[in-house]
Amino acid sequence: MVFLNLRQQNHSIQALMEVSKDENAEHQISKQMLKYAASVPTEAIVMVEGRLKAPFEEVKSASVSDAEVVIHKMHTLVEPTVTLPISYADASRPADDFAKEDAQFATVSLQTRLNNRVIDLRTDTNLAIFKIQSAVGGVFRRFLESKQFVEIHTPKLQGAATESGASVFKVGYFKGKRSPLLAFPFVPRTG
Repeated sequence: MVFLNLRQQNHSIQALMEVSKDENAEHQISKQMLKYAASVPTEAIVMVEGRLKAPFEEVKSASVSDAEVVIHKMHTLVEPTVTLPISYADASRPADDFAKEDAQFATVSLQTRLNNRVIDLRTDTNLAIFKIQSAVGGVFRRFLESKQFVEIHTPKLQGAATESGASVFKVGYFKGKRSPLLAFPFVPRTG
């Protein structure tokens, strides 16, 4: 028997694969298939076919706690080509877990998180931040649209160099250097 944690965006579900006991079963899982499933590396992209069932007890290791997938077929689509510098589980772990006396987890430093931002952004905490930002932006957008404002997207000028420095240039107008003005991306409708 092999347990997998399948994740899509910010939802995860426990998956179970076990050797077929009934030779007449519609979907046969061999011991070799079980070994293959156990060897699939973390963060691989897989395609599974199976059926949902209620678990014997509530699943605590996934965001979906009242169901699990019994896998009939599994194909690996993409595997990581290098060993990942941090794991999703370590990056997701709350800081309180590290303070425990018997903690045996790998600590993920801020520098490591920033250097591997693609993995770090997948964590529930970071996803929650983006969801809140999106919801607040949506509230502002709906309010302004209800007041007949039109959203526009203009080129932006910054008063300081960008992170990469690639777009640094001086803007001269009215015979002097001016600080760029910040503009709200909505303008009132006319007519």
